[in-house]
Amino acid sequence: MILNRVETVPATRSYRYVDYWGTAVTAFDLHAPHSELTVTSSSVVETDRLEPPAEKASWPSYKPRRWSIGSTRCSSRPAIPGEQTRCRRGQEDRQIP
Repeated sequence: MILNRVETVPATRSYRYVDYWGTAVTAFDLHAPHSELTVTSSSVVETDRLEPPAEKASWPSYKPRRWSIGSTRCSSRPAIPGEQTRCRRGQEDRQIP
């Protein structure tokens, strides 16, 4: 991003910073009563030419992954008709259609 700007009507005091991922952030608050709020943002950016990927992804190159949320663990695989996903919760195994 080369330039960015945020304007508000009614006018506000704004706070600008760059977040963890390098994104420009503009934060503002408005304490006065108002019946309408208009926020206008404009940016000037530089882009690169899109290059085609070196190789195309395919199902044979897909690798199953495991994910965990809380105490439930599941294996993810490509969605193949008739195949089930197997999940474990603690010591108990169960099939999920």
